[in-house]
Amino acid sequence: MANALRGEVPLSGTEYVLRYDVNALCEVESAAKDNILAVLTRLQDGTPPSFTTIRLLLWAGLRSGRPEMRLEDAGSIIQEVGLQTAVEAIGEAFTASFVPPGADASPNP
Repeated sequence: MANALRGEVPLSGTEYVLRYDVNALCEVESAAKDNILAVLTRLQDGTPPSFTTIRLLLWAGLRSGRPEMRLEDAGSIIQEVGLQTAVEAIGEAFTASFVPPGADASPNP
């Protein structure tokens, strides 16, 4: 079960939970050969992310609770739940990881 206080988000329709802790962020940086802010900036610039990036982000978020998770497993999970569901869960989990529960996640005016 997902614990919102720890920044965890359930992946709809599965027993999987996403969480972007420091280790997950380091995994993304290592695999992407870039820092996490650059990866996230590319996701927000309006260019659709590649399947490779989506799979990488899902994999890293799932590894917090399942260290045995492989990239290929994350790809199979995307196939199972659907691309849109996976992308939405990734976005929710990143927000939950960086915004304390109960805080306003919207940018300051």
